[in-house]
Amino acid sequence: MSVPARNDEAELIVERLNGEAQGVARRDGFVWFVVGALPGERVRARVIKPGARSCVARVMEIVEPSDLRVVPPCPYYARCGGCAAQHLAYHASLDWKTGTVRDCLERIGGIKTLVKPALGMDDPWRYRNKGAFPVAGTADRPSIGCYAPRSHEVIDAPGGCMLQKPETNRLMDAARDWMTARRIEPYDEASHSGLVRRLVSRVNRDGSSMLTVVLRGTDARPPHADELVKRLREAEPGLCGVAVSPHPSRGNAVFGSECRELWGARSLTERLELSVGALVYDLSPRSFFQVNTAQAERLAEKALEYAGYANGSSAADIYCGAGTLTLALAKAGFDAVGIELLPDAVGDARRNAIANGMPGVRFECGDAAVLTPRLARERGGFDVIVMDPPRKGCDRAVLESAAMSRPSRMVYVSCDPATLARDAAILAGLGYRLAEASPIDQFCWTTSVETVALFVEG
Repeated sequence: MSVPARNDEAELIVERLNGEAQGVARRDGFVWFVVGALPGERVRARVIKPGARSCVARVMEIVEPSDLRVVPPCPYYARCGGCAAQHLAYHASLDWKTGTVRDCLERIGGIKTLVKPALGMDDPWRYRNKGAFPVAGTADRPSIGCYAPRSHEVIDAPGGCMLQKPETNRLMDAARDWMTARRIEPYDEASHSGLVRRLVSRVNRDGSSMLTVVLRGTDARPPHADELVKRLREAEPGLCGVAVSPHPSRGNAVFGSECRELWGARSLTERLELSVGALVYDLSPRSFFQVNTAQAERLAEKALEYAGYANGSSAADIYCGAGTLTLALAKAGFDAVGIELLPDAVGDARRNAIANGMPGVRFECGDAAVLTPRLARERGGFDVIVMDPPRKGCDRAVLESAAMSRPSRMVYVSCDPATLARDAAILAGLGYRLAEASPIDQFCWTTSVETVALFVEG
């Protein structure tokens, strides 16, 4: 078997999609991962990244197209790295994400269980309530958009992103016009020069918005700041605040260490409409909140369903962030406590508890592996433990401390099927069986899959 080299071409029949939305094909015992190909298609592909046993290739010609292929509506899709599946019919993308969760659980975790069909959206566009756009280019032609795949090349997107709210796109275009008119230097990552590094928007369900300008250096006020605010307000009447985040260090962190108000409000209020009642959240620029409000509601409802009947039962919400699920549990009747390592997030959570008329809901700041057993002893155990870890999953010590509390149920909210599968295998060894998993399409057209999973004793 000859190993394909860069720029080699072959005609292939695609078998399936992998988790990165690449078509998987085999030829002479060699695996091809083909960007832009769909299952069942016959394609001519060219190698762009050779390897010893597999290669990454790109479609050069679709010889026999799939019935599931659609024309991507976004004019930037071919170059932008924000989406990966706009060429796949939406209902088929939900099947693909369901299969990705099932495959990871079986292949990585060695677990076969019920994976319910992914919950999608009626309209999977314009859903993002937050946008964080890198800025590059020159003072004459600034680029504001997303990175190209596997690079830090910024793809300029005049008119905006089809996943973002219209308010965000209008704000980005106004900021681009300001930079061009006043020759404001975009950030250059290689030389660590220029001024504007990122533009970060938030838009709530009622159409109110905020914009944060992330600047290289320590200045809290960009040049011609008044003109910027004027252009933004004219472009978006619902704008309620503009902030600046000085970010003098190298690196890819979105924000600097603080955000300072340039004009207007310092935060934005968002609302979730749940079956147990409405919850409001006060969001500062750096606050974490699910980027898809409609699907965040479905996620919270599924977590409450898996948590079961409350009636004063005790619940711990580990990795609680700004308290989204903690407050939902409390609203449902659980005696809930939130546990979070980041002090800023705990501050947001406590403010959100007060804003919702639940000042008695407790939030603890610290390592969950230490706090969970201590709080369990204080409360006589937990009936339910909810975990919503970052993409890397739970630390093993956290899983062990949760299992030591012997709750009857654990609800795990995952944003990465691979780490969910790894942690499911660990929990199985600690006496907790994965009973059911429900994928939720929180990030339509991307490779990201959110999953709510129920673990029970036995």
